[in-house]
Amino acid sequence: MSSLDPSLGEDGRDVNEDWNSIRDVYIKTCEEVLGKVERNRKEWPTDDDTWRKIEERRRLKVGVDRARTRLEKRNTMQQYKIKGRKVKEA
Repeated sequence: MSSLDPSLGEDGRDVNEDWNSIRDVYIKTCEEVLGKVERNRKEWPTDDDTWRKIEERRRLKVGVDRARTRLEKRNTMQQYKIKGRKVKEA
């Protein structure tokens, strides 16, 4: 009856165990050759000036969304872009 068990391979070993050992070998080899992936994340802005710039930019975004005419929207969008650059510089 054990020969009909789908989890056993031809030689009677468990297929899941074989797969796990093959996967572990691949992972170990990749880490040795390529190394672990290290992510460099930016720190959160702690400066009050930066947060003030972010809030000003948010207010300008609301102004862009609420603009009624194309001219008003274009002018507000230009201010928003300039403020966005300043926020990214900070």
